Amino acid sequence: SNANGTRSGQVVVFALNVTDNKWYQHGNAIKGPGYWAWFGWTVSLSADGSVFAAGTWSGSRLACAASVYEFSPIAEEWSQRGGCLGDEQFQSLVHVTLSSTGSIVLVAYPRANGMKQCWVKINFTQNN
Repeated sequence: SNANGTRSGQVVVFALNVTDNKWYQHGNAIKGPGYWAWFGWTVSLSADGSVFAAGTWSGSRLACAASVYEFSPIAEEWSQRGGCLGDEQFQSLVHVTLSSTGSIVLVAYPRANGMKQCWVKINFTQNN
């Protein structure tokens, strides 16, 4: 999506209604923060579908390298859980993988700054 500028990105979650066998948007769309953020470059969803992580272009300076969102069934919307994840010093598209419970997210920087190596950070969140 270019909703917030060229290649800003967007994540939209859909859920299947088993009654009519159709897909419907699940909550609000999360738009990338600005130009060239590539928000949603990679995404990962928890097993129950209540948490997702999204990776972006870490060098954009407009976005978190990765962020985690949680669905509120009361508000029927997604909101960011915790702060930004990752490190913007690396010029890399960021890959994310979320644990089945949504409490651990792996943030990887393949070929960070053009180097032939990969940086990986594991972040833990705790539900209260």
